[in-house]
Amino acid sequence: MLEGAFASANAPAKLAWLLAHQYSPAGLGFAGLKGADAALARVLRQAAGRAGCAVHLGIVHIEESGPAQPDCSAYERRGRRRYHDYGDEEIEEDASGDDFEVIEVSDASWKIDQWVDAQDGPAEFGPVPLAEGELLPAGALDHEAPDEQRLLEATGNEGASFERAYHRAAFVLWPRDRSLTVLLQAGVAAALPALEQRVRALDRAADPERERAAAIAGAQQILDAWEVSPEQWQHRIGRKEPDRGAMVALLGRLGDAELLERFLSGVLAGLFDGSENDALAAHLPRLGAERAGRALERLARDGALRMPGPCVDLLGRLLRGLGERRTAEWIAAFHPTAAVLVETLPQMGTGADTDAPDRRWSEPARRPADATLISGLLDSLRVLGAAELRMQAAAAIVADAAAFDPVETVVPALKTLAGDLRTEWADDTEAGRLWRHAAEFVLGRSEFPPAPPADWRQAVKIDCTCADCRELQAFASDPAAQVHRFRVRLDRRRHLHEQIRRHGLDMTHETERRGSPQTLVCTKTRAAYRRACARHHADCAAMRTLLEAGGPAGGGALAARLATAGERRPAVSAE
Repeated sequence: MLEGAFASANAPAKLAWLLAHQYSPAGLGFAGLKGADAALARVLRQAAGRAGCAVHLGIVHIEESGPAQPDCSAYERRGRRRYHDYGDEEIEEDASGDDFEVIEVSDASWKIDQWVDAQDGPAEFGPVPLAEGELLPAGALDHEAPDEQRLLEATGNEGASFERAYHRAAFVLWPRDRSLTVLLQAGVAAALPALEQRVRALDRAADPERERAAAIAGAQQILDAWEVSPEQWQHRIGRKEPDRGAMVALLGRLGDAELLERFLSGVLAGLFDGSENDALAAHLPRLGAERAGRALERLARDGALRMPGPCVDLLGRLLRGLGERRTAEWIAAFHPTAAVLVETLPQMGTGADTDAPDRRWSEPARRPADATLISGLLDSLRVLGAAELRMQAAAAIVADAAAFDPVETVVPALKTLAGDLRTEWADDTEAGRLWRHAAEFVLGRSEFPPAPPADWRQAVKIDCTCADCRELQAFASDPAAQVHRFRVRLDRRRHLHEQIRRHGLDMTHETERRGSPQTLVCTKTRAAYRRACARHHADCAAMRTLLEAGGPAGGGALAARLATAGERRPAVSAE
């Protein structure tokens, strides 16, 4: 019967047979089936094995809604009783099956979820839609009471409507050779484990070539679905996002360069975030130098601004992984990717569009450049022998201290590179340039400790000239006054709050909630001095790191100033 059902011209993709007993998702399993369900399972599993079918258990979820006609007499009795019990409390009316009549089922959702495999383990397929004709026995739920049901009152021009749901356990069967077709109904993430099983089985297959051809056909099927339904939509429809790195690894193990290249350009481009780097580093070389270079360049062009760190990391991994195979052909193949990264370096520094209002929801936010990115890029450019690109990269870093902070980004990058550069400073012009840039920056900002404030005066010019702001201006400029009290109404207190915030006044403001109007108490602080001392402390640590890194030839004068400046301390504690 199973063979005939799945061999017919209009065969269903799968069949679901409802169980006689009720089971909770937590208690569902072949070992825990009761009575007739257990007997049916024994027969069905034997028949499925002979028919080449897979058998699972799952929970069928059916949700229906549409217009309804309330039973007015019953509805009014329920309403009066609840009004009497609860007074004026607004309640949501849940109606029983006798309270309304279904006019039409206008919307329905049928799916299977909460899967259990043949070994009573969880199967992470996710929700798989159930099509018409796939649920058996036919009409089994026609006279069954729903598990959930309610009547929604008429609102405006909308009449009354109903919602109801059924949750029933079922056997689910499909031909093993159609597993991917069935699982793709739940999304790519559900189908990937099935493809992985096929690929793993190749090593022990009796006919490896035949099984490899079947696995490649399955990979093509998954790619077809993945390209039509991009991954960024998956979470919007409640599906698990598929593992892109796993797909790269599977295609690499299959050894099909065409499919791997198709996946990189048709799916991965636009979604790359670095989680795929382990797999890409291991399998991208299978494409050969020319094709791997093209694929990597496409990823970089699309991802350098969004994901600069992962792009640089992947280039570095590939170069290191090639080892002795790093021939002139491979160097030439990866050079365009390095050029793309250097070209976009001035824009990638700040991660400027992280919160841009016009950024599409499907696009990951840009990540700002960090020390790891800088050291990785400089090292890869050294390995590639790309002296001109290295010079451009260093120039871009030096030109924008706001994007590439000399203390937080450049100094740690030089520290990372110091192990390789300690005996090569004389030959590494660009590293020496960055060292001098960082040294001059920290000396310009922190060669001498911040001077402690002589009094409580705060140099500020408040734009607003209202009476309250003139009083605030006088308080800020007073060298002796530390506390001032403004007894003003709420709107004027809020105005003062905003002026203190906007002009960055170094003071706290709290409201004394006594009397009317209440009093805003402003108290000057030394927070600005403490921040300056903390910055000086961090800059001194950066100076010591620069000295430990060695430094370029001709940097002796800067090194001497760094050593002296690093020992200076503020004259007055910031505490």
